[in-house]
Amino acid sequence: GVRREILTWLGECQETLVEFEELLEMGLVDDEVKEEVEASELSSPDANQNEEKEGEAQAGERSVPERQVSAGWDDFCGKAGTGEQYSSAEARLVRPCLALIKCSRGTLKTALEACEQVGSQVEKDNVACPSQDGGTDAEKDQEVSENQRRVGEDLRRIGEIVEAARIVGDGVTELGTLLYPPISVVSTEEGGDTESESELGDRIKSQRAAIIAVHDLVLNDKEREGLGEAEGRGAAASVSEELAATSKKIRSAADVRAGEAEKALEELRRRRRTKG
Repeated sequence: GVRREILTWLGECQETLVEFEELLEMGLVDDEVKEEVEASELSSPDANQNEEKEGEAQAGERSVPERQVSAGWDDFCGKAGTGEQYSSAEARLVRPCLALIKCSRGTLKTALEACEQVGSQVEKDNVACPSQDGGTDAEKDQEVSENQRRVGEDLRRIGEIVEAARIVGDGVTELGTLLYPPISVVSTEEGGDTESESELGDRIKSQRAAIIAVHDLVLNDKEREGLGEAEGRGAAASVSEELAATSKKIRSAADVRAGEAEKALEELRRRRRTKG
């Protein structure tokens, strides 16, 4: 059940990434070049004359209805029927948001592997028997009790990781709904125009917090804080060193990407205020 749930969230992450990467590829670079060309043409004294000549030539080749139909069809095919593309400023915001979604995908993979590693230890503890060589009955009972305590703690940890992963998975969907062009950078509430009131800004913060929460659970107290076995939760199953290193790397990357997204959001907001 746990594996199927996390794999479902992973699939949704991948679908979201593919969808918005395709949106970014819909002629964004060409649009930037077009803006530069149009700016240079408008500054040229011959610009209006050239436009008039081109318009007359095209009018002789096709009728007005034909040109409208052709332009409409080209626009539909080129823009996937949405009629919307990202501006350069929006693209600078979307890219770190997609990087944050990639961190979410890596977080879900890490959560799945952590659950499997801790689960393997639970299975071993469940079949473990107290030592038959030496020891009093009281000591054997204590060993069984300690074993059961570890199993309970590890099962609780798995449940916490899965629940935290669920928040990450749901957050990807919510983040994706806010990335469709044109991107809104202010709150839907009246008068909301600060970053803290921006729905997208809040979602970026929430996704970063959700990702970090998963990795804190995966790493456990002693691995996250760099404590020794005696000082940390030594009784709890630990993940492999390789997985712990991966977890720390993704945790750090998510913090950086979220910061980049917040900065790009503020830049986009400032740009729109200036133009407004």
